Amino acid sequence: MIKKPTKPYDTQEFQSLVEKAILREKEKEKNAKVLSDIIAKSNQKSRRQRKIRQVMLYPTLSIASVFLIFVLITHPFRSTPESFYEESFNPVIRESIYRGENSKTNDTTTSDIMVEDQFSLAKTAMIKQNWEQAENILTPMLGKGGSIEIESLWHLALIKSQTKQYEECKEYLDRILETKDPTYRADAKKLLRIIK
Repeated sequence: MIKKPTKPYDTQEFQSLVEKAILREKEKEKNAKVLSDIIAKSNQKSRRQRKIRQVMLYPTLSIASVFLIFVLITHPFRSTPESFYEESFNPVIRESIYRGENSKTNDTTTSDIMVEDQFSLAKTAMIKQNWEQAENILTPMLGKGGSIEIESLWHLALIKSQTKQYEECKEYLDRILETKDPTYRADAKKLLRIIK
């Protein structure tokens, strides 16, 4: 059995509910359209921003690359003992500068000339990479003091760096630094950093 509704069916109430539902649907559609417009605008902005970033990125990268290549070519980060030797070894004999501790600056004696000859022989041996001969010539000059000793220490350090006897090389370089003589001080510090 079917019961009859106790209240009569109200068409106005029904129409008002339908209208409200339609309005909600229109509101949802409107909100969806606004949301899609916002998303589209933000996508356009982000595309524009990406294009701007790309346009700015390529020149910046190329400038940075050129700068990095320039730095690498002109300033190598780490030298080797061999390249340092090639840069710093001077085969030219500087006449009359080799003086012992007790020599007077304006006197050129027979012993000074002999010292110059010894340095000439040692440097010639170094040019020919005859390290042992150069070392044998320079070692006896260590006790003479003054610039003779500094020059001997420096060239012996170069020889030891070339023969990869780094501990002995460090000893010679430390002795140069102890003298506080400015002649090879900066080069000695640089070579110490390289062989460590």
